[in-house]
Amino acid sequence: MPREELDFDLTPSPELMTSGGIGSTNLGLGFALGEIIANSLDWALLSKQEAKTISEDAAQHADGQEFLNALENEYGSLAAIISNEPPQISIEVKNGKIIITDLGVGMNHEEVQTAMQLKRASDKIRAPLRMRKGQFGMGLKVSALGLGRTMEIQSRSIKTPGQTVVFKFMDKEMEGRSGWTSFPGYRTDEIESDSPLGSQKHGTSIVISDLNRNFTKDDVLDAREELCEIFHYAIESLNSNITVDGKPLVATEPEMNPDVIRLKLDDYNLFVREDLGGGRRGELIQIRGWAGVMKKTMSGDLKYGFHTFRKNQLIEMNHNDGYRAQPSGLWPYPAPHAELARLFGHIHLDMVPPNFHKKGWNNDSPAWAEVVDVLKPVLEPLVKLARDTTKDVKKNKELLGAYTRFAKTGEWKLPKKKPRGGKEKPGGKKEPKEKPPEPKTAFHLGGQDYDFLTPNQGKNYDDSTPPWTYIVDHSSHEIQMTLYMQHPLFAFAKRGGEKILTKIAQIDVFCQMMQDQGNSIAEVQAKRETLYREAFGG
Repeated sequence: MPREELDFDLTPSPELMTSGGIGSTNLGLGFALGEIIANSLDWALLSKQEAKTISEDAAQHADGQEFLNALENEYGSLAAIISNEPPQISIEVKNGKIIITDLGVGMNHEEVQTAMQLKRASDKIRAPLRMRKGQFGMGLKVSALGLGRTMEIQSRSIKTPGQTVVFKFMDKEMEGRSGWTSFPGYRTDEIESDSPLGSQKHGTSIVISDLNRNFTKDDVLDAREELCEIFHYAIESLNSNITVDGKPLVATEPEMNPDVIRLKLDDYNLFVREDLGGGRRGELIQIRGWAGVMKKTMSGDLKYGFHTFRKNQLIEMNHNDGYRAQPSGLWPYPAPHAELARLFGHIHLDMVPPNFHKKGWNNDSPAWAEVVDVLKPVLEPLVKLARDTTKDVKKNKELLGAYTRFAKTGEWKLPKKKPRGGKEKPGGKKEPKEKPPEPKTAFHLGGQDYDFLTPNQGKNYDDSTPPWTYIVDHSSHEIQMTLYMQHPLFAFAKRGGEKILTKIAQIDVFCQMMQDQGNSIAEVQAKRETLYREAFGG
């Protein structure tokens, strides 16, 4: 048979654009609202300071002049998009609807159409007002359809005064469709009495209805708490007024230990080239932020580590992965531990791309690996302070002093270790050392017996998850294991075999803890053999 040329039609099914299609990603109420609010902040009018920065940048750099030209071509002049008021965004959850309304520049017919098209939105099509955390052209649709099956957009553009564009999308319209065109909407110069925009001259309102679930007051409160974290810098730096059911979001952070100076990452001049994708790298961008020690240990709910940001918008909360994670986490320790659960900070990684959902990072990016490398020597003194001190850090004056000097000067010198043995009496004789207590169990290290707490059942298992993980509190000498029963090791165990595997897990965890504490391979292996003999005989 002679060669025959073929054409393939890759038009996606219209049912992709439904709550059961792209809306099934389950971002959660807080992060879904966060994605929509982020769009509103992207298109908020410029402050005078932002406009001044754009003008100054245009005078000094060709790229800056190009950015200014694009804005002026889009809006007529820079002055047309400046406001004396901070960004205003309201979220209301009532009567089975979620309504998000802003006072931004708004959208005309063509811009609403672009916003609703999959993977269509682009800075090449519409000049951006400011830098954004990441752009895939999917956020509005994925988020809105993840919350409900009907989405209505009402928008008044600053370019077309007096006109309102209205488009109502219902995912049931996609059932049985063969094409992606001829969806009805309208434009009017009348102020409709039921418009969520009211009498405001410009801005956009997104109304989501036919909700996928009944969101309770507790759901809304939880989402509000997440939004306070997500938009910490929009609230704090831009003075954005973002309200949920009439109550403004407030930038919050945990209570930090006042005796520990915050490590200001900006002072260390840490720069990494931006990852532009496709193997391309951009300009050097500085790692900014801070880190410190909280007053309270947060090991129970794992609410410690870095809140990570891109373009001042939260990407990941409580990042506490260490170098054992695959790919490596940001922290220079093996894995999360109870003794490190006082660490907290904010870090801005504008050079690393987010993942598709913008709820985490593209950890395979070369920029991510470079960030991990340059952070290591800066964070190590803080990690040592958290690991080797108690709640009252002043009890270890030498280590606290060494850390404080590092935080102020960048010079790190470990305090000298005290000589081993007893204290020297007047006259040159040493007092005898206290005899360590006799071990009660085989899980004995450094003169202390360690207790294993009842194991937690792990969630969010995937193929890269180990069969068990652990955190240890060296002050209470307790070890908390998490067992992932979905792991093949447990799945293939015969009935009752999970008890044997749990004992093996305890031995493995204890030996790993010894290794983390700096014990030699020989010491670890000897302890492993002892523990196996104790557990299984022989």
